[in-house]
Amino acid sequence: MHIITLVKHLLSSNSIITDQTEIAITIAQTIAYNSSNEHYSPDFQHYKNNIESHDINFTSTNNKPYHLPLTLSELTKAIHSSHDSAPGPENIHYQLLKHLPLQSVQTLLKMFIYWISDMTSFQLIGIKQTSYQSHNFAKMIQFCIG
Repeated sequence: MHIITLVKHLLSSNSIITDQTEIAITIAQTIAYNSSNEHYSPDFQHYKNNIESHDINFTSTNNKPYHLPLTLSELTKAIHSSHDSAPGPENIHYQLLKHLPLQSVQTLLKMFIYWISDMTSFQLIGIKQTSYQSHNFAKMIQFCIG
């Protein structure tokens, strides 16, 4: 459960702001300013502008290690090397994953491979969707079982 706490007042330029809209605008302006190029040295700004003026070659043979399908050993290593932290919104604890039988880990691997390949196909055509929207769970289950 996420608890949202409203900022009731904000000190900015020796003034206290209490209006929620003004607080939001001030925070947004501060983030924009802190993220801007104004904080970079002139040498770095010149370098950055020069680099960003070049086109990027996105062609690839897709044979890099990060393009290869996830393997059972990689998934197992990732699960067992993870630290026990708070579960996410799905309420899945790492201890549960760490104690899955091999067959369940293999099914989980198939699900990841299916999900990743499905998301890749959506990304290639420029559609951004959440995992719940992006694939048909019945097809995924058929893929994992079959």
